Amino acid sequence: MEIIERVRSIAKFLGGSTISLRSRLFILLNLVIQADQLFSMYIDWNVFVKRLLAFKEFNSALFAIFVCLSLDDISSLCNMTEKRLNNDKISQKGGDGELNITSKFMKNMAGTCQKWDITTKPSNKMENSHKNSGMIAESSKNMLGSPRNLDATTKYTKNITHSLQKSTITSKFVTNMVETDHETDLTLKCIEDMKRIDKNLKRILMGLLCFASCLPITFACLITIFKDKNNINIDKMPFVIYMYYPEGYKTLKIYFASLFLQLVWYATMLSYVYCASTSFALASISLCTQMRLICQSLFEVGNSGMVVKNGTVVRTDSDDVIEISQLKQIIRDHQDVFNDFLELNRRSKIIVSAFINILAIQMCCYIFFIIELENLSAKIKYLATMFLVFSMMFYFSTVGQSLTDESGNVELALWECPWIDKSAEFRKCILMMMTRASRKVFLRPYNLYVVDFKWFTNIVNATYSYFNLISNSKSNVSLAREIFIY
Repeated sequence: MEIIERVRSIAKFLGGSTISLRSRLFILLNLVIQADQLFSMYIDWNVFVKRLLAFKEFNSALFAIFVCLSLDDISSLCNMTEKRLNNDKISQKGGDGELNITSKFMKNMAGTCQKWDITTKPSNKMENSHKNSGMIAESSKNMLGSPRNLDATTKYTKNITHSLQKSTITSKFVTNMVETDHETDLTLKCIEDMKRIDKNLKRILMGLLCFASCLPITFACLITIFKDKNNINIDKMPFVIYMYYPEGYKTLKIYFASLFLQLVWYATMLSYVYCASTSFALASISLCTQMRLICQSLFEVGNSGMVVKNGTVVRTDSDDVIEISQLKQIIRDHQDVFNDFLELNRRSKIIVSAFINILAIQMCCYIFFIIELENLSAKIKYLATMFLVFSMMFYFSTVGQSLTDESGNVELALWECPWIDKSAEFRKCILMMMTRASRKVFLRPYNLYVVDFKWFTNIVNATYSYFNLISNSKSNVSLAREIFIY
């Protein structure tokens, strides 16, 4: 896939692994930036805004180190996505080898379709199909025992296979399905989602590069052109990242050399962020697609062999061996998805933790600088950066929520799978999957917090709390100075 190859090529250009020379040089550069910020805080400790600026840039360098350390995980996440896309379970192009839930399943179902497809019976005309559908819905409700579960089925079925499209069994489960084109391929939808996410991430990161780097450089060039160079104060000039300049080094040449070096640093950091966030998104989307396929296949297996006779839903003598083999393949697929979910959790914990812990603190600093700083370019820079970082954090929470929802939908599909008239081995397989699905899976870096919409709400509340803490700290410092002077 083009996106995966692009991510791999960029990651390879950046070093390929954390032990490469380029990665070590980038980490060393960030350590130098952090040392400069610590020295700046020591020198300008009494100036609250400069102290806070140095603290923010120290966190930015720390974030850059974190995303650089995630370079080893990028390759693993790309391999996971490629495996899912090339797998016949996703591409729905199974061969003649091992049975899979999306290709040979449909091939085997074609042989038994005549047994449960109501439209093949000449006595059932279109005007009677709705009557039969109501009977099936009522019977299904009695079998499942809980109409509440039936109402929740709209969450997880996205596509109806060819066999179900021919059938007029419109139970409450089917009527609550999200309507999609019968020719829609889940693989194509998966790839479209990947392209959309990749496009949005590139827009966000390009916006960060323009507003946080190119805009300050543009303002600096304009000030240098239209203002007397002898009256330029380096401390009040725009910056990509705040740096401390000793008295003997406050010259325009050193300032512009440092400014363009900061531009290179910022662009490199965003390249690391792009590789890490895109590989994480691709792996998450492929897992969500696989879980949707499992839900769809469970519905198809559970409703195979069902026909209406004399106003009653009954099962025909369908091939139980085929059903069991299909269900066992679903169990294997479910186990693979669960293992890949754990792998995703392990591989993404560095980048997710960096976004959660560091950028949440950065957000409150942005709000404070927008209010307190007098430099127009700095206000525009931090205002745009705040909204773009906010979008990135919302993106991570959306991915985490989708993974949690799809995992819950698999459990819901198992509970709604008709099993009463099935064989003992079929019920045993369903129970086995229920046992596995009962263990909730979340995107939880280092087992500290669950990344979902609730987490995003907590981050917004924490940002407001941190901002109040910073504002109160500044007020207390000003009050202490007045008392000391008095």
